[in-house]
Amino acid sequence: MLQLNKDNQFRILVIADIQVWIPLSSDKQSYIRKLIQTASPDLIVLLGDMVCGPLMLTKRRIHAVIHSILAPIWESGIPYAFISGNHDRDARISLEDQIHIYRENPNCITPLLSERDCKGAYVVEIMNNNNNEIAKLLFIDNGATQITLRGVQYFPADKTQLNYTQRLLQEEVKTPIFVFQHVPVPEIYQLIEVKDAFSNGSVRGHGPYRGKYLSLKNGIDGILGEAPCPSWTNTQQFMDWKNSRKVAAAIFGHDHKNSFRGEVGGVSFVQVSCAGLTCYGTDSLRGGQLLTLYSNGEWSTRPLYYRDIM
Repeated sequence: MLQLNKDNQFRILVIADIQVWIPLSSDKQSYIRKLIQTASPDLIVLLGDMVCGPLMLTKRRIHAVIHSILAPIWESGIPYAFISGNHDRDARISLEDQIHIYRENPNCITPLLSERDCKGAYVVEIMNNNNNEIAKLLFIDNGATQITLRGVQYFPADKTQLNYTQRLLQEEVKTPIFVFQHVPVPEIYQLIEVKDAFSNGSVRGHGPYRGKYLSLKNGIDGILGEAPCPSWTNTQQFMDWKNSRKVAAAIFGHDHKNSFRGEVGGVSFVQVSCAGLTCYGTDSLRGGQLLTLYSNGEWSTRPLYYRDIM
């Protein structure tokens, strides 16, 4: 059971897109170690694409790479949770086998697929010191891909995940829900201004926005360094979040060069930039994200960039 800390808070360090294919050196591990020291979290969430699956050709290499990522976390003794991204799913071993590696340490709270009510999702409750629930964390494995004539496409939440979420949202408990999933929902584009011509700071669009130029709308806090790359298949997922009025925020990775926060239909979208040092990205944005939950139901979030803490 996860509970508020002595300051009556619950601090979550989110780490996305390390995306490596060889074991982390001690120097690179020190960046994760510093993130943990700075955040002083009660939980660490690994938000997918920890490994670059296609470039690892043996099970032994995958095992060694995941161990190298987890070493600083294991040293900390802090509980941690893992969800998959597209590159984890591209690895030469199954997601279930990967979770077995993460669970080699007893501080891993991620259940095996075979232990879950829904294979593609699971929930963790955060309790106050009186054992009353103050928040739910909903973890959704997504990022499966398919190759089409239009390029790589990302699958949206499937029917079992949608049904599981709907059942959760229909429960009488009214504590806020925080969703963690790797690939953003298409509605993230409601935070984006689309133009026909380049303007200062805009980025090129792709997919349905090919030939367009994109920038964050006025009032959206953060940086857009690349066109968001959600699943282009729109499902009921976001509408379920919105209509329930229970989802406080959805936290996404996947788009390495983006770090921003904005509200869509009463749901805050938090886009986390990449933590990896060797994958593509913007050096000034590399790092993690700190999400803090408070006993009164409020919450806050802020990026933790390596440039500010190393």
